[in-house]
Amino acid sequence: MLKFPENFKELKDDEKQRIRQQVASSIVLHLYEMNIAKENPRLNKVFHVEHGRTRGEPISFASDTWDDDILPFRESLIRVERYWKELGIDVPCPIHFTEDEVQSHLKDAEGWNEVQDFWDSIAGLVSSDGWTPSDKYDDAVALFSEHRETGLKDMKEEGIF
Repeated sequence: MLKFPENFKELKDDEKQRIRQQVASSIVLHLYEMNIAKENPRLNKVFHVEHGRTRGEPISFASDTWDDDILPFRESLIRVERYWKELGIDVPCPIHFTEDEVQSHLKDAEGWNEVQDFWDSIAGLVSSDGWTPSDKYDDAVALFSEHRETGLKDMKEEGIF
């Protein structure tokens, strides 16, 4: 469960609000986990399976590959290979990534993370599938028009366009 930092009172209001939200979310999660442990011990065991994330993410991410989201799926498979012996499976891992493939993945991930950071930064304005509330439509158009102009200018300066 998260706690407020010692310098909380000196922080800016927007940072305080962000931290309040994180602390509140951590309290809700903590209470949820305590209640699950009490009310449904079997489900609680599932939540605490060793390498549960490593085991579950390939399944969760497999369907996203159709939406050009191959990076999280590939990352999950790299982790499966890395922790295969710790997963307690008595056969050789059927997945193998060469060092070059892992390095290529890390390079691809840098750009992917930047794209995800962008979508996170405008989440209240436009979702990653392009949906925007009607009252924010004009702001969304203005934002993307500005990004378009900046991109075209950069491409011209680099001789790409």
